[in-house]
Amino acid sequence: ANSCLQRGRAGWMVRGQAMRNYAIGRFYHFEYHCDPSPQSQDYVLAQHTTQPALVVRELSESEVDRDEVGRMFEVVFEDGLRYDVFEDELIRLA
Repeated sequence: ANSCLQRGRAGWMVRGQAMRNYAIGRFYHFEYHCDPSPQSQDYVLAQHTTQPALVVRELSESEVDRDEVGRMFEVVFEDGLRYDVFEDELIRLA
C-alpha cells in the first residue's frame, strides 16, 4: 500500500488533503479541453488526448491558485511526458 494515502472522512487523503476520489498512482483517461491547434502553447499535451495518464501528485496551493483555476495534478503519460493538467481533464477509467 502507498504510505502517503490514508482513508479519511472526506475520502482518500494525501498528507491531510482530501483527494475527492483521485488517487496518486492510478491511471485516468485524459481529455484535453483547450485549444488543440498547433499554435497552442500546450499543443504537445493536446496530442495526448484520449491517452491514459498516471497521476503522480496533486499540485500544492503554492504552485496553483485553486480559487482561480481549480485543482491540478501532475501526470505522466506512457511515452514519458510529464505535464500539469486540470482536474476536469481526468476521467476515471472503467
